[in-house]
Amino acid sequence: MPTPFRISEVLFSVQDFMTKDGNISPELREFYKIFREKMNAFEGDLFIEDIEKLLAETRDQVENISPDDFFQIDEAILTRYRNDNSDAVNDRIHHLAEDAAERAAAAKAARLAEHERKIEEARLAKEEQLAEEARLAEETRLTIEARIAEDARLAEETRHPREARLVEEERLAEEERLANETRLVEKAKQEDEMDAGALEKQAQWDTQNTHTPDPTLEPQKAKSAPPSPFKMLISMIAAAVFGGCSVYFFL
Repeated sequence: MPTPFRISEVLFSVQDFMTKDGNISPELREFYKIFREKMNAFEGDLFIEDIEKLLAETRDQVENISPDDFFQIDEAILTRYRNDNSDAVNDRIHHLAEDAAERAAAAKAARLAEHERKIEEARLAKEEQLAEEARLAEETRLTIEARIAEDARLAEETRHPREARLVEEERLAEEERLANETRLVEKAKQEDEMDAGALEKQAQWDTQNTHTPDPTLEPQKAKSAPPSPFKMLISMIAAAVFGGCSVYFFL
């Protein structure tokens, strides 16, 4: 525990400094006067912190006191204090050093915390950026897949009616072909029946006009009679069918 100052000791220290050159300036006289009044008005034990506070207040009231004079006054008081309270001075220096070390450690910890905070913010920002890029890429992929699926659906819808139309056209063409063949067969049959009737009438006419027909002429007539249109049509259809099958085989 440092020993409290006596006011007289402090004032003697100030006087010694002011009178060492034998000439006291008006500024120093005014400073001493105000400082002495503050010291006399002080109540309680007087320690170095109190003296420094009173010196600072006095300096604020004396405008023309030089910084060098103020420093030497303060140093004169501290010199006496050091001589009388060396242990207390050492303790104070030790406490000041500890306080400075604590403040330095706190400042370093704050800097490290701020550095880590900025690193974490940068990491989170990077992760957010990557997540956003991944989301946009996924949206793009889904959009492309949806467009491809829609194109495929439209192509399928277009293909089905076209195939149905082709099947219908083939069916109608086949029906028309069969109808034409039926008409041709029917027409050939009718023509064959007409030719057969005409031949029968001709035979009757020849029988009536000929009393003694020559038996040798009948086979010749049968041999020389042309084939009926019905038989010719059947032969043409058969040739066409076999010809188509042959062409399909070679293809």
